[in-house]
Amino acid sequence: MTEVTLSPAAESRPTPIPTGRAAFWRSGLTAALYLAGGVPLVFGLAFLASQLPGHIDLFESPLLGFGLFIGVAAGGGWLWGRALERLAGQGPLAWPVALSFPGLSILAALALGRLEVFLLEEGGAGDTPIYIVFAALFTLSSFFVVAAAGAVIGLALRDGRLALQLALFGGLAGGAGFLFADVVQHLRGRVVGGPNAAATATMLTVMAVGHAAAAFLGGGVIGWRLARRASGALR
Repeated sequence: MTEVTLSPAAESRPTPIPTGRAAFWRSGLTAALYLAGGVPLVFGLAFLASQLPGHIDLFESPLLGFGLFIGVAAGGGWLWGRALERLAGQGPLAWPVALSFPGLSILAALALGRLEVFLLEEGGAGDTPIYIVFAALFTLSSFFVVAAAGAVIGLALRDGRLALQLALFGGLAGGAGFLFADVVQHLRGRVVGGPNAAATATMLTVMAVGHAAAAFLGGGVIGWRLARRASGALR
């Protein structure tokens, strides 16, 4: 058998950075998996723990459930940040995303909870249907989380202009992704606040699919812009 020896130049050749559609798809899919997949993973772990001998309830202690969520969100952020480092051709991005994503998610959840009380329980939304209030609130929260994450990534790369671009375009794509997924599910009969919605966990499932769509589109746009910057198309 003939042994093939690579030249030093071939061994040191950098891995090509994906551009265009490849960058969009890679970043979008990894964002949907690592970021939006965190909440289903937390509930899945909680369910598995409840089936163990002793029926451990991870949410019986708010501190335990909170810690689990923080860990999963930070881990997902780190994994997506690592994927972005490959697209951007530089870093660090893993730790900035890992440290910021849990906080952004918690801020969005707190704001959603307060607005829900004001709009629905205190009558701030008037006669507006619940599904419209839900769509508006979660579209805005998706915009906020993705935009803030984009700004963090741009600032981590010490590029203020890029931070603004990622925040604007990524945020708009994330909000549009959630709204699109919500409308499609609504048209297919998955109406938040509709008949039998509680029994079929409509709100949770619509929210999960919407967050996945927001992460996919928002994350895809962010990765695409990073790849263009790395290739010299953005200056």
